[in-house]
Formats: sequence, structure tokens, C-alpha cells
Amino acid sequence: MLHLYWSVGRDILDRQRAAGWGSKVIDRLLPADLRREFPDRRGWSPSNVKSMRRIAQAWLETLFSSQGFSVSRLTLT
Repeated sequence: MLHLYWSVGRDILDRQRAAGWGSKVIDRLLPADLRREFPDRRGWSPSNVKSMRRIAQAWLETLFSSQGFSVSRLTLT
């Protein structure tokens, strides 16, 4: 389930980058797309989808910050 939430969140981030600021991707597009793609699942409200986006964003920030530390450590040694 966590992988699904992360995947949806990553898709949101990609769509928001492509559509630009103020495009309201979550409110207008994503919940309907998700309901169509996963008709047996519930919980595709805009607030839940925003939480999925936050999961993906937090994971990306954690990944890049830890990679940056590893690269810095390797460079210094």
C-alpha cells in the first residue's frame, strides 16, 4: 500500500511540474483518474491524494539529502 501511495505521489509531482504552477492537478484531474484506474479502491479524495504527494516529496528529499551526504563523505575521504 505504501508503494502505491508513493507511486501516486510521484505521478502527482511529475504532472504538477509538467502543467506548471496553479494548474490544480490534484483538484481537477487526479481523483477522477484514480477512481477510473482503481474502481475497487476508495480514498481518492483530494486531501488523501495531497497526502500521497507529501509522502513522495518527503521521500525524495530524504533520498537526495542522504545521497548528498554520502557523496560528500566519499569526496572528503
